[in-house]
Amino acid sequence: MKEILKRLRAEFKDEVKFFGFTSREPQLNFVEREESLDRDKIQYYRDKLQKEGRPNELHGVLKGDIIWEERVKLNLEIYDCAEILYLREINRGFVPILSATSLLISSEAEEIILHRRSPDVSTYPNHLHTIGGGYLPNPNGDKTLKDTAVREIFEETNIKVEIDRDINVLVSQELSTGFIQFVYLGVDIPKRELEGISHSLEGEIERYKFKNIPALLDEPSWIPSGKSHLKAWLLNRIVTN
Repeated sequence: MKEILKRLRAEFKDEVKFFGFTSREPQLNFVEREESLDRDKIQYYRDKLQKEGRPNELHGVLKGDIIWEERVKLNLEIYDCAEILYLREINRGFVPILSATSLLISSEAEEIILHRRSPDVSTYPNHLHTIGGGYLPNPNGDKTLKDTAVREIFEETNIKVEIDRDINVLVSQELSTGFIQFVYLGVDIPKRELEGISHSLEGEIERYKFKNIPALLDEPSWIPSGKSHLKAWLLNRIVTN
């Protein structure tokens, strides 16, 4: 795994920070917020979200550093979407929001399943990415990051999956947006499930044959972190095979 990290860090050094690999769910600790925000600005963004019909969901934002022990630990502050929009405004788009994403494959069909983001999303419109999104810590939300990954796969593809307990998880951070990503590498979809794939308001699903991966890596509209997820999966296959 050290060699994989070395190669990823060399290729994506200005775009993605790589912390390491884990196979265990992280320990999430919720801490009190210390920062006070501009109430008028927050209300502006809440009104904007309401006008656009977008939910003002809660998210977990990393406080301090990731604690890399036998089990990864993260201290999180809770912000709603309006507050995060304001934080992006004052921090030049950089907010360390906790998220989970999955590189979907179908080993039976020999395909990679990716997501072409909608032209209307706030970050990286029309770009190619893996499938995922923010951890939702509300009472009816995600208990674990694996819950986040499963929910996001269903929301964006209409496929219900189970993620293997021992799947490799890459922990990284997008340097342009701040997103902290727990990346489930190689979530395998049975071939029979592929016909049930549907698109979402956030974008469209695109399927690529394994044999076309070299050309896929040359696709110009990748989100850098998404491309790094595919590279990590490929390198991991080389190591484990």
